[in-house]
This record gives sequence, structure tokens and C-alpha cells, in this order.
Amino acid sequence: MAEIILHPAGGGRYSAIWSGAVIATASAAITAGARALLELGVPPDEELIARHKGSDIIAMRGTVGGFAKLTVKETPNGPRLVPWTPSDRNGDSDRPDRPTAAEEAEGRPADHPHPADRLEETIP
Repeated sequence: MAEIILHPAGGGRYSAIWSGAVIATASAAITAGARALLELGVPPDEELIARHKGSDIIAMRGTVGGFAKLTVKETPNGPRLVPWTPSDRNGDSDRPDRPTAAEEAEGRPADHPHPADRLEETIP
């Protein structure tokens, strides 16, 4: 089982913390975190739970692969989980550290590191 801790990052965004490292920061941190976990080699059928910093209550539960296919969209009736696509970059639904296709073609820029490159970054 994988566990993500959601830390407030300001501006309606959260950092997804896994094994003490920031793996994603976005308004939809659980789904962005799930995509980062897939990139780090966590199996898609692995159970994923999310808790908010300082809480023992499970906020969300599913599989890494299931959450990776989704993002959160604000609607007049509140937030809703909707299908995610790699081109879905509005409202930071995609991980902000994920380069565009053009950036990938030119090589990953230093300000868009792979999540594994930042596993040393920790949150107290």
C-alpha cells in the first residue's frame, strides 16, 4: 500500500508527500501524486491512500492506476473527479513539474525535474 500525505502549499495547492519526499504539488495533488508514483515504478494496482497532514483520517482511497487516470475539476456543484489526459494542463491539474511534449523533445529542463530526482527533498 502506498500512502500520500497532503501538505498545504498555498494558493489552493497541496504537496503530495510519499516516503518523506515531495513527489508532486498541484491543486489535485492526489491524482498528480499517483502519476508521479507510476513514473517512480509503483505498480498501477497498488492501493493508494491519502491523508491530510496531521490527520489519521483517510481522505481518499483507490489504486495508483485509478487515480492516475483522473484529475479534479471545479464545477458549480463542487469538485468532481474527471478523466485526465496528458494535454490537460489548465488549472495545474497536471503536475507542474511535468514538461510539455516540446520540452521533452529538447530534453528535460532543470526547472522540470523527474520526481525521482527530488526524492531527497523532504518536508518536516
